[in-house]
Amino acid sequence: MSAADRIRNKKQKKKSIFPKKKDRERIVAVVEDKRPQNNIIEKKKKPAAFKNELTEEYLEEKAAEEEERLEKSVRVGAVTAKIVKIVMLASCIYLIFLIYGVLMTDFIYDSQGNVIPQVLDVEEIEEKKKFQLILAQYEKCRMLYENTLMIDYRLGQGIEDPLQLATEYEKLIKDPSNVNNMENLYQKTRAMVIDTRYTQVRELMMAWLDDEGNYLGSMSSAITNNDTSEQEAALIYRDEAYNKFYMLTQNIVSLGNGISGVDMHDVEEWSPDGYLDKAINGAN
Repeated sequence: MSAADRIRNKKQKKKSIFPKKKDRERIVAVVEDKRPQNNIIEKKKKPAAFKNELTEEYLEEKAAEEEERLEKSVRVGAVTAKIVKIVMLASCIYLIFLIYGVLMTDFIYDSQGNVIPQVLDVEEIEEKKKFQLILAQYEKCRMLYENTLMIDYRLGQGIEDPLQLATEYEKLIKDPSNVNNMENLYQKTRAMVIDTRYTQVRELMMAWLDDEGNYLGSMSSAITNNDTSEQEAALIYRDEAYNKFYMLTQNIVSLGNGISGVDMHDVEEWSPDGYLDKAINGAN
């Protein structure tokens, strides 16, 4: 082989490490097809409907939590209110019990002058109630007597018209507007259901009411008719009524002092003259 042939063969074997232009264009096209566009991997965007769904679920969850919180608050408030009502009711019952106890408890003075409660057993309380029935009727009779004494005083003063006072005497007998008129008191006294130990006192009370009614009627008639004999009869009935009421008062005091828990101070201190002095002059 000649030197020229060896040089030709050597040139053919030696190739450029750089690809030809046509090959370069093909390679670039392949590489560009495999490369991500704009060299940026875009994140997938969530659809708008999914985003709205999340928002609605969040709001519903918050609304449910708020509703549960409110319900719990209401339950706690209801329980608290119920407890407060029970405590207040118990306090009121206790207070009523205390007031009732004070009202029903009698107080007396001990040997040193101190006020102390008087303790009564069941039997003593029952005896006290029985006596208070006759005592209450006595006090109504005394009110009628006091009204009579006041009219007598006004008549004795000679200031008012006697005929007007005669009408007032008559009203004390049977005035419908006065529940404690003589006739009404007589009927109620006779119809009273009382313990047998008070029967005699009731009879004395009815006898006094008879004399009192006779006095009132005679005084009214004597003034209206200017009748002297009626006036003299009225004075006799007045004395009888005075004496019987004195006896009635003494009997009431005697019975009351023998019963525990009864205060007879007012009855013991009362008298016709004392009543008039207090009513007219305000004496204590």
